[in-house]
Amino acid sequence: SLAESLPIPSPVYATLHHFQRAGQILADRYTTTNSDGACSVLERMSEFLIEHRLCAIPVAWRKVTQRSLPTTSRVGPEFDAKRSARLPSAEALGAIAEIFHVATEPSDVFVTSACALLSSAPSRINELLHLPVNCDATATDSEGQPVFGLRWRSSKGGDAVTKWVVPSMVSVAQEAVAKLQKLSAEARVVARWYEQNPGQIYLPPHLEHLRQKERLNNKEVSQIIFRDPPNKLKPEQLGAKWCSTQKIKPRWEGGSPAQGGCNTVAFADVEQAVLKMLPRNFPVANPETGLRYSEALCIALRNEMAATLATYRCAFVLVDAGIVYTRLVGRDTVKSIFEKFGYQDASGKPLRLTSHQFRHYLNTLAQMGGLSQLDIAKWSG
Repeated sequence: SLAESLPIPSPVYATLHHFQRAGQILADRYTTTNSDGACSVLERMSEFLIEHRLCAIPVAWRKVTQRSLPTTSRVGPEFDAKRSARLPSAEALGAIAEIFHVATEPSDVFVTSACALLSSAPSRINELLHLPVNCDATATDSEGQPVFGLRWRSSKGGDAVTKWVVPSMVSVAQEAVAKLQKLSAEARVVARWYEQNPGQIYLPPHLEHLRQKERLNNKEVSQIIFRDPPNKLKPEQLGAKWCSTQKIKPRWEGGSPAQGGCNTVAFADVEQAVLKMLPRNFPVANPETGLRYSEALCIALRNEMAATLATYRCAFVLVDAGIVYTRLVGRDTVKSIFEKFGYQDASGKPLRLTSHQFRHYLNTLAQMGGLSQLDIAKWSG
């Protein structure tokens, strides 16, 4: 570069133009990766010359990194299609709304209620799953009108905020919160019991007398462990199967079967097996926010979201994003919520949704409505 314009190519006379020309030469001679590395060396040379006062005109040169434009800011049919793919279809939104009002099974109620809240304020699914049970917030606006919002904590380290719900979605959001509060009430009771009684298994009042027994038969094990045993197995069969899965060794007691003899297991072994099922970091569900399982909105009894498995009475989990994803898009062994309720697109295929499409949908509506980027960012948390 210096040799092209100077009779004596000395770095003392290097200017911004010379560094720019050198960058062009490197870009022409090398691949993108190699030219980027070489341009980084040029940057250090520019800094060295300035730091040691070796150039007549001390102007710092910086390489220009070529960045592709995001598809959200580019125009044309190709990019319009990409943006549309990020948004939920009108058919899918309508189907979720209809299922929301008729769902009765826990997993259907949970997924459609989660979708209702994601449609009410732009949020990430993991933020929703860590909502406290008392997430609803009410206030009055500048005109004295009541407003409703949801208290969230951003999953990316932001401060706790209240995301206000647009008036047209207030009743839906309130109904969704109420459904989730009702659905999770029993699991929160169990979680709170374990907080207050560490080292002991939860028993409902009508089974509390079993705590006094040293050994349990298989039917009693089934009563302690499962709230809703499936019809395929008798309680004693289910209890025996669970003990086998947990590697709890049985012992025959009581004489012959005619005399009432049967296999029994130690109450202490059953208790320890259940205590090992407590979630990691119990009683804290979210170390970042301090949310406890007993305060979580999206807690459920173990297996409660699986229609084919027996629901536990004495164990609970925080519902994870995988359950929501699977129920919205389906997989080989699990029907999506759209397949289950018979909703299809124009080509006859089941409708599909992802939890993140709701966020794009609300942000798109906000942009179309003229909301500033700052306000959209604040609304999105």
